[in-house]
Amino acid sequence: MMARTRFTAAFRVQKNIIEVPLSYHSQWRPYYPTYVLFDYNGTKHFIRVRKCGTRCFFADGLKEFRRTHDINDSVII
Repeated sequence: MMARTRFTAAFRVQKNIIEVPLSYHSQWRPYYPTYVLFDYNGTKHFIRVRKCGTRCFFADGLKEFRRTHDINDSVII
């Protein structure tokens, strides 16, 4: 069973990325998941985790997530 964790993160629409919150690094290091499941307003979305150097981002799948929930501006989710 997947654990549910809530977090607040800045969503930068122009870049279609969300940086992985620091609290996740201590849980995941060194084995970061390939995908995570976003449960937002009862709708589930698979989002790919990408590494860029030492930083990790929620990346692929965010464009569809934005379209589904009509998120057109930078918001806190």
